This record gives sequence, structure tokens and C-alpha cells, in this order.
Amino acid sequence: MGKLHPLIVHLPIGILLLNAVFVFLSKTKKYEGLSVALPLTLLLGAVSAVAACVTGWLLSEKGGYEDDTLGYHKWLGIGVAAVALLLYFLKKYDNKWAWVALVIGLSVTGHFGGTLTHGENYLFSEETVAYTDDKILPPNIQEAQVYADLIVPVLKRNCYSCHNNAKQKGKLRMDDKAAFLKGGENGAIVVAGQAAHSEIIKRLLLDMDDKHHMPPKGKTQPTPQDIALLRWWIDKGLDFDKKVKEVEQTEEIKALFARFGTADTKKVNPFVPTQPVDKADDKWIDSVRKKGILLVPVAPQSPYLQANFVSIPKAGDKEVELLVPFAKQLIWLKLGGTKISDSAMLSVSKLTQLTKLSLDNTRITDKGLSALSSLSYLQYLNVVGTDITTEGLTPLSILPQLKQVFIFKTHISLDALTPLKQKMPQTVFDTGGYIVPFWVSDTAIFKKVK
Repeated sequence: MGKLHPLIVHLPIGILLLNAVFVFLSKTKKYEGLSVALPLTLLLGAVSAVAACVTGWLLSEKGGYEDDTLGYHKWLGIGVAAVALLLYFLKKYDNKWAWVALVIGLSVTGHFGGTLTHGENYLFSEETVAYTDDKILPPNIQEAQVYADLIVPVLKRNCYSCHNNAKQKGKLRMDDKAAFLKGGENGAIVVAGQAAHSEIIKRLLLDMDDKHHMPPKGKTQPTPQDIALLRWWIDKGLDFDKKVKEVEQTEEIKALFARFGTADTKKVNPFVPTQPVDKADDKWIDSVRKKGILLVPVAPQSPYLQANFVSIPKAGDKEVELLVPFAKQLIWLKLGGTKISDSAMLSVSKLTQLTKLSLDNTRITDKGLSALSSLSYLQYLNVVGTDITTEGLTPLSILPQLKQVFIFKTHISLDALTPLKQKMPQTVFDTGGYIVPFWVSDTAIFKKVK
């Protein structure tokens, strides 16, 4: 029942405020007829205020809120409900001074409720800059503070509303360094140097429908870039004071900074064509994004695009077909971990400008891979964790620019590579044995063991 409080609490606020307006308008000759509605609206407001108090009390029993603020909110709420009931039973429906006091009480109660939900000074705090596909990271990135300038905005946007000084779900506070490191009722949420073993990352990467997924379903979710920054910060030691230039930057983070125009712009990315191309239609891009596909420019102001299916791991062949209209602009495509089959390769073969292609951990076979011989600009291919053999890669030996092929956990043996290397002398075959460098916004999905 306590979970109903956020829904019910808005009823007495709206009804009682409306009733207050009726009280003052009914004092005028033009609107004196409103006086007949006062008893009913007051009763509805009082009853809904009582319901809000009951559900709010039950919600507070779960803990996680700052005691003083919770106390003010709770007892002021009870006071508002009591005054509203008293006015009704005493038939003081139109006592304007009583209503002035009630409106003030209602406003103060609502303020403390907002503090519990959004934290101290929520009305006047600076708006958090979100790292979305349409925003850039701070300028002069190498001089920025990793924690203060990159990590805090991510935590503020995604975590602080439930884990702050006034509201501490799971007894976890994240807006204070010491409290953040201490963790909550289940212990520490970060392990320095080990993002994969840190509870915060595990919770962020759980399936959306898992009850342990954070932030809860229905709230604003972190972007892949948010998660990449958090993972990098934790893996590199969880330092609160260093600047970006003082922390080792992974290829993933370098690519992230480059994508947002914060790297050395004089460097030429070999995976991005230099020839001009028409910009894709924004309406087409929006229609694809609505399907859950991350389709964004490879760099600010660039007409070239990259597509990532990390948000829809259950995507199949039909979803890949949606990318065909972007054949001229799409140069990077990540389909790893999806449900695609060999049929999807027919659509991929039409994306003739591709320079990077990830098919790792999918159901593709040699038959599907052979369809990619039309990708003459392809430089990077990842088939890790698939059933590919040397027979599947042989048709790709005609690709003049294919320089990197990742074949860890496939059916390709080291002995079988010898003749393949002779046919493809310009290609480096990576056989694994270590973690393959991540692409921008690469992620892993953690699932709760049943």
C-alpha cells in the first residue's frame, strides 16, 4: 500500500488548492454560486489527505529517509488532513483565514516531500548536464576532474534522487564520498579496480524487468556512455581527485571522448571515410531510434553513422532490415549478443560503406558470413563466440581493406589459420585469450542466477 503514496498524495494537493480558490472566489458576487460546491470539495480533499497520510506512513516504515525531514513531512501532512476534516465537521467551509493557514501548511508539507524525493535545495540546485547523444562532454576534457566533472553528473542524473542526504533507499547515500564508498545495507557497491565485480555496475546492467535493476523501471535510465564512464572510473582505481589526463584512458574512453569532439581533432580516424556524403534524413533516424536502436553520428557534425543494438539484445533479422536505408551513411555496426541469423547478413551486405562490423555471440554461420564479400571497405570484423570456420572466412579474402578479424571462441583452429593467412597477408587474426577491446558504449548484461 505504501507504494501508492506517490499517486494518492497529489489528490489532496489538487483538490484542497482548488477548494481554496473556490472559497475566495465565492466571496465575490460573480462567483458566489461556487459556495454550494465547497462542502463536497472539502470532503473529497480531506478524505484523500487521510488516504495520503496512511499510505505515506506505510511507505516510511521501509526506511531510507532522513529522520528529521521525514518527521516534518509526516506530521505536517497529518496536520493538514486533521484541519481539513475539522473544517468539514464544523461546517467552516468558507473561513478564508483557516484556508490561508491550510494552503500554507499544504505548501510546506509538499516542500518537505519534495526534499525527501529529490534532495536538499532541489528547487534551486543547478540542472545536471546529461551525457546524451545530443550533448557534449565538458570542454578541455584532459584538464577536467574525473570525479567532479564526469562522474558526479552521471550519479546526480541517475542515482541521487533515491540516494541522497534526505532519502537513502537501501540505506545507501551516493552524494557524499565517504558514504558512497561505505555502501548500503548490502555492503559496498564499488570495488576499486574491478568494475565487473562492483554492485553498482551489476545493477545497472541487469535486465530492465529484473526487480534489482537500477534505476528502477520507469525512471530515466543511464546511457551507454554513462555506464562506460563509471566502469572506466572504477577500473582505474576509483580516484576522487585526479584529472582526466592523469588517468590511463582505455580505447573505449578515447573513442567516447573523440565521438563528442573532446579528443585531438587533428588526428584522422582510419575507420571514418574522408569522402563527403549526404546527411541521412532526421525523420528516418528518429523512426529507427524509436525501435530501440542506438543510431548516432560517429563524431559531432559528421554525416556518417554508427548503429548499436545494445539496448535491444532480443533484436532479430527484421530489426537489421531497418538500417538498409542508411547504406550510404552507416559505417559502424554492432550486432553482438543479438538474436540475428544468417538471413540478417543479406541486409548487412547492402550496407556497403561499413568499416566496422561486430557479430560476436550471435547465431551466424559460414553461410551467412559469405554474404559479406560485398563489403569492400570493411576493416574490422568481430565473430567471437560464433560457429564460424575457415570456410566462412575464405570468401572474405577478396576484401582489400580487412585488417582485423577477432576469432576467439570460434571453430577456427590455429593450424587452419596458416592457409588463411597466406590468402589474407594484410589481415591480423586475433585468437583471443584476453578481453577484446570494447567499442564505444560496449556493455555486458548481468543476469540474476535463478
